[in-house]
Amino acid sequence: MKECKYCRTTYENNLKSCPNCGGTAVVTEKEKVQAEEQEIYEQTIYTDSNKRLRNLILSGVGAIVVIIVIIIIATMTSNSKTYTYPGAFGVGQEITVKEIKDAIDLGDNYIKQGEYLKALDAYKKVPAEYDKYDKVQIKIDSAVEEYSTEVISRVEGLLKDGNYATAISALDEAASFVGNNNVFTLKKDEVLGHYETKFLDNAASYIDAGEYKNALDILDLAIEIIGNSSTLLQKKEDVLSLYKAEFLARSTKHSDEGQYTEALAILTTAQGIFGLSDSDVNAKMIEVHKTKVVEKTSEYEQAEDYATAIQYIEQELSHLNNDTQVVEKLNAYKAIYKEQVLSEAANALERDGYAAAINIVNTGLSILSDDHDLERARDEYSTYAPIRIWELGSFSIDENKTVFTSELKDNYGGIQSNVIRTTGGLMPTERVAIKDFLLDGQYSRLEGTIFRSYDGRTESRNDPWIRIICDGSIVFEKSIAVGKDPEKFSIDLTGIRIVKIAMSTTYSFLSETVDIGGVADLLLYKKW
Repeated sequence: MKECKYCRTTYENNLKSCPNCGGTAVVTEKEKVQAEEQEIYEQTIYTDSNKRLRNLILSGVGAIVVIIVIIIIATMTSNSKTYTYPGAFGVGQEITVKEIKDAIDLGDNYIKQGEYLKALDAYKKVPAEYDKYDKVQIKIDSAVEEYSTEVISRVEGLLKDGNYATAISALDEAASFVGNNNVFTLKKDEVLGHYETKFLDNAASYIDAGEYKNALDILDLAIEIIGNSSTLLQKKEDVLSLYKAEFLARSTKHSDEGQYTEALAILTTAQGIFGLSDSDVNAKMIEVHKTKVVEKTSEYEQAEDYATAIQYIEQELSHLNNDTQVVEKLNAYKAIYKEQVLSEAANALERDGYAAAINIVNTGLSILSDDHDLERARDEYSTYAPIRIWELGSFSIDENKTVFTSELKDNYGGIQSNVIRTTGGLMPTERVAIKDFLLDGQYSRLEGTIFRSYDGRTESRNDPWIRIICDGSIVFEKSIAVGKDPEKFSIDLTGIRIVKIAMSTTYSFLSETVDIGGVADLLLYKKW
């Protein structure tokens, strides 16, 4: 068989050309051998190449697997790493990388939905130490910008509606969430300016109507919301001046009409508004009090009732800041009143006795406490107080026949005090006791009470008696008869030097002594 050298078609030897291509050249035996050898060589080469390729592919796949495993391990390790971010109330809380990524994804979703606050709240969980925080910060800045635009737009709408308080609240809320933002600050200043103008307009309406209290309330609210704006503070001062002038005018009107209580009530209310130290209100208060005091004391002066005038001025003086004119009038009244008291006391001493004089002086001292002239007069009148005559001492005959008893019943069963009686002996005889007292003209009157004793009320065998002898003359003599009531007596002692008191004895039988009678409360008076 022949093989065409051109197309490699085999054909019979008897054919001169290739039936396929018409070629006449045939492959020689040598060429066939060489071709077979070449084929074997190429197959060998092909087989080796495939092996190398396979090995190379297997090596690559293995490397890829290793890389994937490394990436997975690295990712797991990275995701398990923790950071700390400020949680609730500033308390640090731990967060993993996975949680950080979740927070970022959540924030991104909120951004897509236009819920910027929620997005910012999610981004806040990403700590600054996170290695991709710079990208998160870009997201945060973008969210803040979008949120700020949204807030400003809402505030503009509120401004158009005049809802300044709501606008301020919205800006404050936004600033509290995203921090002090220059955009918010400028917008808030603008809103406060509009709000201030609104407050001032409202206050002006009340001022025009004379309703100063309402105007002040509006301005106080404005200051509370806006702060100590110089414009608001000045307007408040202006309103306070107008309000004070109104109080002063009303109090003047009542004072001029003599309605001092009403005028002072108005000024007291003014003190509660403008303060206790307000000089204008205090000056007006003193003026009204003074007018009231001068008018009232003039009435007392006309009635010569200086005691009441003094008390009234002293009661009001604390409200007058010790006004010089009123103090001078008070001192004049005190001098006149003291002369009145001393004069009345002297007359009372002559007319009614020392006790009446002391009572008048004491009344004067209740008005003029610690007045030395009145105290001296009271001490002098006290020297006229009565003394018991036996306190002077005596030079007596039969001294042992007189007995002092602190108390003794009279014939009615009543109690007589400071009793002088005589003692009886063992025999039924009358005995007389005499006591002499040196007065030396210093006393004006002697008083006492004679009485029949209760035990001797029915004893009739001997009636005791009493005689009082002044400078040798009997000026008083009384028998203490059965059934006689207790009797007071009074004797003028003017100019008398020596007084003798003679008393008869009580009746006695053997060892039995019966007190028939006596004299109680023998008192000496210098003035009575």
